Amino acid sequence: MEKHEIEEKLESGYMQCHITLEIMGHPKEHVEKTMQLVMERLNAEKGVEIISSNVHEARLQEKQQLFSTFAEVELLLRDLETLTRICFDYMPSSVELIKPDDFKLSALDMSNFVSDMLSTLHHIDFKLKDANAKNLLLEKNSANLLKNFVYFFKQILVEIIARATIQTSQRLFVPWNYLHGASVSRISLASKRTAGSIPDTCFPPP
Repeated sequence: MEKHEIEEKLESGYMQCHITLEIMGHPKEHVEKTMQLVMERLNAEKGVEIISSNVHEARLQEKQQLFSTFAEVELLLRDLETLTRICFDYMPSSVELIKPDDFKLSALDMSNFVSDMLSTLHHIDFKLKDANAKNLLLEKNSANLLKNFVYFFKQILVEIIARATIQTSQRLFVPWNYLHGASVSRISLASKRTAGSIPDTCFPPP
């Protein structure tokens, strides 16, 4: 912007500010692209006129193993309400008011400023409480799911052991029952042979 344009905006009630925006993340390309999108969105904000901006290259922060970049932006803001909105929406790491040197606020402006600030804080508080409630519900459901899984797995394990036990018992006792049955048949046949009810050829060999 030209100097005379800045002066005209200031005379009409705009505020000249210097803010610093910071972004940290990974990978480097994503961090730089995100900062570019932030600057484009800031430039499209109503009541905001960007005078100049300087976006620095993303650098690796060895301690966090993340890439960090920041932008120094000098801009004009229409009123205190716009400044408040920019602070809450973009969360700059620093804000410096350059002009005007003094502010005169009416009772209406002050009331609007406080109302907007409270509205934003209530919205943030609601989001935090909602996220906390969902987290508690997720933990409860996860615990119930784990209990059900353990119970189901236990039932399956009991069923497998029961079936294995039955099959083992059958392997052990079936030959005995067969032999026991064969012995009984031989005794019965021997008794009948002695009584003369069946021929000798029907008696099984010893």
